[in-house]
Amino acid sequence: MTNKHINGSNIGRLRPATYRDVESILSIGDSHDLRKKKSSGELRKGFLVYLFDKTEIEEMLHTPQDFLRVYDTPAGVDGYIAAYDKNRWLLKDPRLGLTIPVTPDAQQILDDSYLYARHIAVRRHASSEVASTIETEFFREMKTQGYRRVIGEISLNPLNQRSLIYHLARNFSLIGVNYDTDKKITWGVVCKELK
Repeated sequence: MTNKHINGSNIGRLRPATYRDVESILSIGDSHDLRKKKSSGELRKGFLVYLFDKTEIEEMLHTPQDFLRVYDTPAGVDGYIAAYDKNRWLLKDPRLGLTIPVTPDAQQILDDSYLYARHIAVRRHASSEVASTIETEFFREMKTQGYRRVIGEISLNPLNQRSLIYHLARNFSLIGVNYDTDKKITWGVVCKELK
């Protein structure tokens, strides 16, 4: 993978994760854990609902339909993205198949093949451009592998306002909703065409 220039400096590169990266990924995810957000101000900074555990990360590292990339800088890993092929994700979590469409084409989109983006997360001290860089580079790579669209879920209740604003600004559109009755979370299902 190529090095990325942010604000004119060569600060990092997106690359496939390795076993050496497991602790960094866990640490970054943990810093965004919804269960640790105590105030509405903390919630506005964004959060993750379903965190990885070490076993799941290690499984992703040797499963071809799973994609785990880290943004590596001279100071270490500053962020990651985790995604799955549609069929692999539906085996892990069939709830996405129960999405209630909110757009006329939502069901067709969900029936077609897609890449399911589970997490994108960065260290709190990382440049504000790191998440955008991770996403842009990763989606470019996935397009070369034949993926035409990306599906993701954003918590609407509780509202992950930062994630919703970020994704809508990056040309994702809301195509449906679904519910996790166990965790009592309402999810917005978002989609982006890879161009």
